[in-house]
Amino acid sequence: MQRSVIQLAGRTLVVSLPSRWCKANTVKKGDTLEVTEAPGFLRIENSTRTTNDLHVTLDISNQPSNAVWHALNAAYRSGASVIEARFDNPTIHDHRLRKETTMLALAHRIAQRWNGMEIATHGKKHFVIHEVGSPAWADFEGAYARLLQLVSGLYDEATTVQPDLLQDTVQLFEDQINRVADLCERIIARSNTLTNAEAASYMNIVKALEQVGDEAKDMASQTSGARQLRAAHPAVKEGLSALRSGTPHAAMAFHKEKPTFAQDKDARRVLSALSDALNARQTLFHLTQRTQ
Repeated sequence: MQRSVIQLAGRTLVVSLPSRWCKANTVKKGDTLEVTEAPGFLRIENSTRTTNDLHVTLDISNQPSNAVWHALNAAYRSGASVIEARFDNPTIHDHRLRKETTMLALAHRIAQRWNGMEIATHGKKHFVIHEVGSPAWADFEGAYARLLQLVSGLYDEATTVQPDLLQDTVQLFEDQINRVADLCERIIARSNTLTNAEAASYMNIVKALEQVGDEAKDMASQTSGARQLRAAHPAVKEGLSALRSGTPHAAMAFHKEKPTFAQDKDARRVLSALSDALNARQTLFHLTQRTQ
């Protein structure tokens, strides 16, 4: 689609919005639009549009605490604005704290990791978590940059930290990576402007970066963890650099270097995830080029 640029007074340039898009996104006179700048294009999002609320109801009766964590977190990542959980037993063994606790206390711990969510109501056998702040697509750029920074920082620190502090250091970074990845996926799920193909590409990038963090955790748990992380560090450094660039040329340069990185079997453990992220980034690059 092409639109003509109109010049008003002075240096002000104006482009009209397609009427079909305005109707589909309930844009009307006086609305505020979010405009995100990127090299070669602008992304416009109706910040006043109310996203279709997703109300998720879960039955977490007789589930271990790790299953409860995964179920609630999946609902959060999906973009749910209301998460209602029901259960038979108000107490549960918290596998992370290694002690008995209440379902409500566990829910509070989980919700504290999230952005813009809090427990609104609760009873003896249920609780309801409500959204108190909906993330806009404009928030994604900062969250994504933070995710790249955390993955890079994990491997940087892992190559210099004292051996007796390795697992704790990696776990600290891993927790932060998971929290930011959760937020990234939620922002993608809540966006009104992404096509299905764009959303899928963004999701694949985030999941692949999270996998790079998971691999570090697995390596750190082994007796040769420090050596394995040092071996994987160059591949991670180059892969993240290519992701930040976002161009097919950078991705191709990384893929050409893969045989060099793959000579060390421990580096191969992160190469697959990095390749997945870069392939998704290339797909996104081409999708964006088509819309310009």
